[in-house]
Amino acid sequence: PLAIPDASIWVKPGKSLWSWWAEDRGYEQNAPFNIISTDFIKSCVDFAAANNIQYYTIDAGWYGWDVFAENVIHDLTNPLPECDLRLVAEYANSRNVGIFVWVLWYELDKQMDKALDYYSQIGIKGIKVDFMDRDDQQMVDFYNRLIKACAERKLMINFHGAYKPDGINRTYPNVLTREGVLGNEYSRNESGLSTPIHDVTIPYTRMVIGPMDFTPGSMLVSTNEAFIGRWKNPMTKGTRTHQLAMFVVYESGLQTLCESPKLLEKLPEFELIRQIPVTWDSTIVLDGEIGEYIVIARKKDNNWYIGAMTNWNEREIEINFGFLEYSKYSAGIYQDAADANTKPEGVKIINSSANKGEIKTFRLAKGGGLAIILRPSL
Repeated sequence: PLAIPDASIWVKPGKSLWSWWAEDRGYEQNAPFNIISTDFIKSCVDFAAANNIQYYTIDAGWYGWDVFAENVIHDLTNPLPECDLRLVAEYANSRNVGIFVWVLWYELDKQMDKALDYYSQIGIKGIKVDFMDRDDQQMVDFYNRLIKACAERKLMINFHGAYKPDGINRTYPNVLTREGVLGNEYSRNESGLSTPIHDVTIPYTRMVIGPMDFTPGSMLVSTNEAFIGRWKNPMTKGTRTHQLAMFVVYESGLQTLCESPKLLEKLPEFELIRQIPVTWDSTIVLDGEIGEYIVIARKKDNNWYIGAMTNWNEREIEINFGFLEYSKYSAGIYQDAADANTKPEGVKIINSSANKGEIKTFRLAKGGGLAIILRPSL
């Protein structure tokens, strides 16, 4: 049973900006850049506030860059001088944006009450706890202790380096999401992972009893042949529309955007991310085959959102709009451009309509995608 009676008051799913993945992409290269500086975080909070993004996640480094130093346990209430955590939390709250902070699990375990009390007291909304990387009895006990301790202090949680979902977010909805998935961050290495084949496999194997934090939204995309795995200025495989569709296909109570604000603000397709919700009233799987493609429709209030993704095979899909309640809808359509097989960044945006019972055909490029926002024409 639900263990947090007032969860609806303070557990607030949403989207989050995040600077760990894209780092300084789009920023002036000759300007000072510090991913954890007070000024930089405040600028990201401003961007979030202006673009219907509810959170900003401060990732590793804010309490020390040597977080994996052997036999070193950091004070998780002592930010580095360049990161005024109390100030940025107050500033973010004044802009109606919440702050999540990254912490290393074994450091948190040694000072759990002290650290969580501090975060709660200065107005932090949640924690991103990382590198558990196992699911033995000791670790499961840590999860359960942390979840309850955070619930007592009205703190939300994003588990990274996490074991598979176990349904505990039904009892403790302050667990907004967890990683435990080979997501976009793996594209920062030379492995070439993740791939569009993987991306259309996990919708069938994850999210059954819990959400996943894939960190979608890469706007620097590549064909399989042109892909370069690199830590700086990373790219992902597949089309840009493939990444946009993830915001519908992948379910997460904290939908973490991996891309840089400086790149997002220049792109008209960012409008889809601005408008997309993260919780849903109903879900329909319209079509798909594991490892091949997926087509999902999700409803929020009176609006429907459709996401479709394919593997490396170009294909046409048919969508039957018979599931719609009203007779006619406006349709904002984001689809692969005609040359997206070779230029995967191309997105074609169409303002159209869809009638109940109508059947439309859409082309997905290699590693491609499709995203549609449907609003009733009342």
